[in-house]
Amino acid sequence: DSIRRMVLPGEYVYVTLAHFLQIVIERVICLRRSLRWKVAMHYSDLIVNVYLIFIHIPSLARQPVRRHPYLVLWFLFKCIYWYFSAKQIRYGYPPLTRGLMFLMKTDNFFVSILYIIYRAIPFAFELKTLLD
Repeated sequence: DSIRRMVLPGEYVYVTLAHFLQIVIERVICLRRSLRWKVAMHYSDLIVNVYLIFIHIPSLARQPVRRHPYLVLWFLFKCIYWYFSAKQIRYGYPPLTRGLMFLMKTDNFFVSILYIIYRAIPFAFELKTLLD
């Protein structure tokens, strides 16, 4: 009913699909262990997000970025992601990335809770299985 009434904005759907596509592409790049494609994805993600956060969205809203705390928070999260992505580019992929499920190596309460949360995320296990 809420979709028929257009409660969900189109931009939200596009951004969600774009992030899902980015996660799938990054997983494929990781499985293929291609640092060249990882660098290309890193720079394109950096350029697109800086353009959107600092130029496009503030010009649409006709307000500066500092008036949008969620954009600033989003940019902070993206900076953390770019930091770890750059570390991965610098040091390369870990030697064992295929078929290793680190949540199944040990058996304790914390790991069990993490595994339950992982399995509760819709389609996460199925998507990982298909990509592997």
